[in-house]
Amino acid sequence: MKKQVSYRLDTDIVDYLEHISEINGLSQSKAAELIMSIVKDYFTDKMIRLEYEARGDIDGRKKIQV
Repeated sequence: MKKQVSYRLDTDIVDYLEHISEINGLSQSKAAELIMSIVKDYFTDKMIRLEYEARGDIDGRKKIQV
């Protein structure tokens, strides 16, 4: 079952989603789903956490320290 979500994305991320959708003949939502599936299949939780810590605050909100 799919769930509709709503959130804001930086324009460079939207541009990248458009690029992925164009080269694969997908809708933007299917392109986002493809990217998330790739991340889920190839990256561990620890790897994603380390990337987040290395990149710092992405949108200006305060990071939650675990």
